[in-house]
Amino acid sequence: MANTYLRGSTFLKYLNVLRVSGSAPAFPADYTTPTYNIYYKNGSFSVLVLNVPMTQGLDNVWYLTYSIPSTAGIGTYLIKYKVTIDEIDVETTEEYVVALEANPLLDGGTGSCEISETILDGVVPVASADVYVFSSTNSALVLAHALTDSAGDFTVHLNEGTYYLFINKPGFISQEKILVVNNDCTHTITDVPPATPSVGEFAITDEVESDLLVDLTGVDVTVFLTSDTTNAIEHATTDANGIFTVYLDAGNYTVLFNKAGFISETHGLTVLSDGSHTFSGN
Repeated sequence: MANTYLRGSTFLKYLNVLRVSGSAPAFPADYTTPTYNIYYKNGSFSVLVLNVPMTQGLDNVWYLTYSIPSTAGIGTYLIKYKVTIDEIDVETTEEYVVALEANPLLDGGTGSCEISETILDGVVPVASADVYVFSSTNSALVLAHALTDSAGDFTVHLNEGTYYLFINKPGFISQEKILVVNNDCTHTITDVPPATPSVGEFAITDEVESDLLVDLTGVDVTVFLTSDTTNAIEHATTDANGIFTVYLDAGNYTVLFNKAGFISETHGLTVLSDGSHTFSGN
């Protein structure tokens, strides 16, 4: 079972580097320093940490320490560890879950308005889903929590105002909604508007080429500042022709190309002041 952590918490993960036979290779003669990527699995694709070297402890035990951002999305994350042993690339994975903690004294909320709704997957009710209500101005402040019943129904008690809902159930994609409670206790629930993708001055359009990939659809293109390969600043997914567009200012970037089941590639990207661009490296 995946470990569960709260927003803002810190975890320590260990990796024991051994051969398949169980024998221990020697560092650095037999294997490279392990690196790891952390992927957000629910909702939109996201790489939170890209190829960060781990720290060696005793013998072949390596470790990493990661502080979960207070704004991290609720849901399942995947850590991919990578290391080269005896010149063979090896990858192993581990999952963890980020959850919200509701004050048990508040539980269903303490407001004067009773808000009842139904969570559906299409037309099918979603039972046993966690519904978290938190302040629209403070993503760390949980004001109410409820669990849907067999019909997908839940009830919380809130005052007039605007709130965010996180609906989460293992095995399903998490939902994020905006809840507005009026002064007469009527309410509306709407989808959270997508974040504006165009954060840069120039639209950078290019094409993924590969001798291995027959289907170029769905290659994830994740952009980082060259000076900060921890926090992704842009993301796009290729169409059926392998074409993608990201929005960037002039500068130097690191771009990760990734598709499940295939080896990822990292390239440098330079965007010039006239909006032209070049890729380099591998």
